[in-house]
This record gives sequence, structure tokens and C-alpha cells, in this order.
Amino acid sequence: IWIMKRQREEVSDSGARISDIADDEAEEKNLISSSTKKAKRSCPYLDTVDRQVLDFDFEKVCSVSLSPINVYACLVCGKFYQGRARTSHAMTHSLETDHRVFMNLSNGRCYCLPDDYEIDDSALDDVKRYLEPQLTKDDIASLDKNVISYRALDNKQYLCGLVGLNNVNRHDHLNVVIQSLAHLSSFRDFWLDKNNYFTAAGKPITELVGRFGALIRRLWNPHNYRNHISPQELILEVSRRSEKKFRVGLHGDPLDFLSWLLNTLHRDLLSGTSVTQELEQQKEQQQQQTKKKKKIDQSSVTQNFQGRLKIVSEKEVRERAAVASAESDSEEGNDEKRKAPKASMADKMDVEKKIVTTVTETPFFFLSLDLPSVVLIKDELQRNVLQQRSIFELLTKFDGKTKTFVPTTRENRTHVIVQLPRYLIVHFRRFTKNQWFAEKNKTIVNFPLKYLDLKDFVELPPGATSSRYNLVTNIRHDGDLENGTYSLHVFHKAINKWYNVQDLTIDETEAEPIAISEAYIQVFERNE
Repeated sequence: IWIMKRQREEVSDSGARISDIADDEAEEKNLISSSTKKAKRSCPYLDTVDRQVLDFDFEKVCSVSLSPINVYACLVCGKFYQGRARTSHAMTHSLETDHRVFMNLSNGRCYCLPDDYEIDDSALDDVKRYLEPQLTKDDIASLDKNVISYRALDNKQYLCGLVGLNNVNRHDHLNVVIQSLAHLSSFRDFWLDKNNYFTAAGKPITELVGRFGALIRRLWNPHNYRNHISPQELILEVSRRSEKKFRVGLHGDPLDFLSWLLNTLHRDLLSGTSVTQELEQQKEQQQQQTKKKKKIDQSSVTQNFQGRLKIVSEKEVRERAAVASAESDSEEGNDEKRKAPKASMADKMDVEKKIVTTVTETPFFFLSLDLPSVVLIKDELQRNVLQQRSIFELLTKFDGKTKTFVPTTRENRTHVIVQLPRYLIVHFRRFTKNQWFAEKNKTIVNFPLKYLDLKDFVELPPGATSSRYNLVTNIRHDGDLENGTYSLHVFHKAINKWYNVQDLTIDETEAEPIAISEAYIQVFERNE
């Protein structure tokens, strides 16, 4: 140990100490493959592990080199360091601070440094479950049935799934979207099983898919050390993929983030083949006895959120037709025509107006409803009262009869739903922005919490899927346009109660405040 410290000081003084990742990885492989390094079932330093300082929510990079390769967590102080070789940052940290127990953040294997042997002790199983939550199919199936209260390290109780998200710097518009998607049963169950989006090599299809799935699993992890987690790891990847359109410190619109996230996840899931997809293809090949792979054009996103809309467009088209001349084509007539004064172009052309009708079908992820202009109403005491509108009144836009004028294309359109999704996302246009001003429409929308029937707005064949929906999540906006915040109401199926979620704060609430809230985005689940 003294020699190694002396060598590090000499290298540091000469300024020639450069981290070489390739050499570090090669040395680690030699260490792992060495027959002299055998796994031990016990370690005398396990009592130094401090679970209070462990936090695996942040991006897993070395705190010295900022490299994401071969990162280990010190289970004594909670910091992340790279490598396990003799000149690695983890080994240096162990020698300088006498911290012995380290965990590989990619596979959960624990080692004792600088002795460099693997620890295989059941005392660290809870740390491994906290690092990488694993839920069986039975656990996933019972999430909406069993009510189990868990206790964190600080002795605070929490319900599985009702975990707060840290708000680092005004990214509550991102938190409400993540919380909303995490409480949609069918969509949530897909992300709780890693085989649905991990390849056979044990890696996620894309980094965004892997981090989103990891955050969903942590939200529903029954072995959390705290009753709140941080979405920083996912938000950093979202910032990279969106070219900093959605980043920490920039307050935005949750609808923009929801639309971008669903479309990006859909493209990423179609770009690779997961373990579950490979198994399904193998079964189909065995049944059909063919080697042709079935083309996959559906993902969990489209299966849960995509519906179809029929749009009938009517546009007025003006056509000009030449008027046939009644004069003869004789030479005399032609001579007279030459002598006569020339007629104007308007006399020779006749304008005809035609209505051109086109019918198209387009997929959608959400329905946008227009709110009427704000009108203040006086009550009995001459106080201003905001107007209220029923959601059925706003949905008449999709009854197939009401015409909507589109200024950009100068055409009238009628809309009707021809295919209902499993989860219907409804968006209320509350914000009006242009180059001169921005304002918020505070109209209250009345809506039922259960059995929202869309039979008058859908063209479905007899015996088709149900047209009734139940409200699951309700994202609302509180305050003015510039300094307002986003929060949401969440329905917990297991206990049949509503909860108010705002970043780290989670409180039980009644159904009455939900109906009078300034709803912005609502997610309804189809009642099967």
C-alpha cells in the first residue's frame, strides 16, 4: 500500500498521470478471470455500509473522470468511481479513505477493495434490489389488487407507485407527465418487465428507453430507501435527445413533452428487437415453419394510445371556363369580329364555384378541445364568476356534423372518431400565445369521473369495443401563465382513492375538488 501511494504521488508530481480506459478494462478482465480471485461469501467490512447515503437516481458516471464506463459505487460514502484496477479511481478512493465495499452499477456485483475479491453475501440483497428493481409477473399482476404500505429508511410510510419526484429547477411539467404515464396499468406493466425493451445482449434498445423503464420500475419498487426519487437521469437523456428543447431550468408545456416522448419512444421501440419479441418470432416460426420474420409496426405506445379519426374536408374551388361563341366561323363573321372592339377577359371567362370534398383517416394520440372565450358572469352578490362548460359540449367538434373552419387551408372540416384507443388523452386549449401577448383561459370544464360515454362521437360497427371511459389522471395548471405550476390528480386502483401529487407532496383528496379544477390534460381508461 505504501509503495502504491508513493507511485501515485510521483506520477501526480510529474503531471503524466492519464486515465486509459482501454488498459483499465483489460486489467479488470484479467482480474475477473484470474483463478486466484475467488468469490467469498462473507466480508468483515459489511458493517461499514451506510444505506442512508446511497442514491442511485443520478447519472451513473465517475465523479472524477465523468466516464460512464465501469462505474462502481462506494457503499460507504455513496460516491461513484471508475474501475477496479490498481490505478483506477475506485482503488485510489479505497486507499485514501479506507472505504472497502464497492458495487458495480451495471450488474450489481459487489467487491472488497483493495483486497479485490467479490462479495457474495445476502446482507447486500436489499441494496441490489434498490439499485435494480426486479418485479415478477405475479408482482406486476397484483399491483392494482393488493394494498401494501411500505416503510422507508427514515421510517416514513408510502404506497407502491405513490412516490414523489424531485423538482430540481422548474421541471414540474415533466414530472406530471411521467407520473401520469406511470399510473396507466397496461402501459406501466409493459415497462415493469425489462424483457420487453432489452435485447438479448442485456442492453436496452436505446438509452432513452432504458432510462424511462428504469424510472418506472423505481416508482413501483417496493424496496425503495426513500419515499421520493429523482428523475435527473431520464431528464438528462431527454435533454440530449431533444437537443435541449426539454431541459432543467426551462419551464415548458407538458403537452409538448408528452407528444415528443410518446413519438420518440414509439420510434425507439420499433428500431430494435427485444427479448420478448424474439421469443414471439421463434414461436411463430415454429408454427408456420418459415424463416420469414413478421414485420412489427406496433409498439406499446400505439397499442395503448393510438386511435383513428376520420376527417371530411370541404373546400371551395373556383374554376374559369371559356364561353362558347355563338357567332359563325365564316369569313364575314371573322372580319366583323376583327373590326369589333375586343371584349374584356371577364366577358370571355365565366367563374364557376365548386365544392371539393375529401375524406381522410389519420391516427391520433390525443384530442384537443377548444375552450370558449372567457366571459365573466355576475352572481347574486355582483361578484365575478367564471363560466363553466360541459365536456360533452366541447366534444361536439367530433360528432361528424359540426364544421370547423381551418384558416390556413380555407376549408371546413368535420371530425368523427372511427377507432377508440385504450387510453384516451384529452387536451384543453387553455393558453393563447402570439407575438403580442399570452393569456390563460380559466373556464371550468365539467366532466364525469366515471363512465364518460363517447357513443355520440364515434362511428363503430355493432359489437365493437366499449365507448365508456373512466378518468385515471388529471393534469391541471394553477396560477398565472408565467409563474404557474403543474400538478395532477391520480386514481389509485388498489385502494380506490384519489391523490393529489405535486412534485414531492402526495396527499389524499376527495373527488369534488377534481371536478372544479383547471384541467389541462386528462387521461381516460376504456371501461372493458
